[in-house]
Amino acid sequence: MTQSASKQHTSVNKRKSSLWTLYLAYLYILAIGGLVLIEYVSLHFLTGYVLLSIVTIIVYGWDKRAAQLNRWRTSEQSLQLLALIGGWPGAIWAQQKFRHKSKKRSFRIQLWLMIVLNISTFAWFFVPPVSNFIGSLIY
Repeated sequence: MTQSASKQHTSVNKRKSSLWTLYLAYLYILAIGGLVLIEYVSLHFLTGYVLLSIVTIIVYGWDKRAAQLNRWRTSEQSLQLLALIGGWPGAIWAQQKFRHKSKKRSFRIQLWLMIVLNISTFAWFFVPPVSNFIGSLIY
């Protein structure tokens, strides 16, 4: 395989990976919407995820622009905190759209940790079948 073909192959794999993560974010929002429809959780959760995602997208865009202009930057901890409290679907979207914080491996690993913590916490506390199942495993 030539170097050019290798780069193309890598590019295709990255795009597939990017699409997979976007689908995950959309699927999660749809799942929360489904839980709202069957009245397992309040509409506040769906609204919260959407609003936090919008705020996160804005902050990522602001930070990307600041990076381009060599201005004051948003800390990585702040970006990760936004993801942890529910803005992670927006963080995934913003990484793809702005090509920001998408190459730094340590940041991506931390982001995935925030996503897992957010989903786990949500399921544990707010989705009765999950919390009952997990509780039965512990006790």
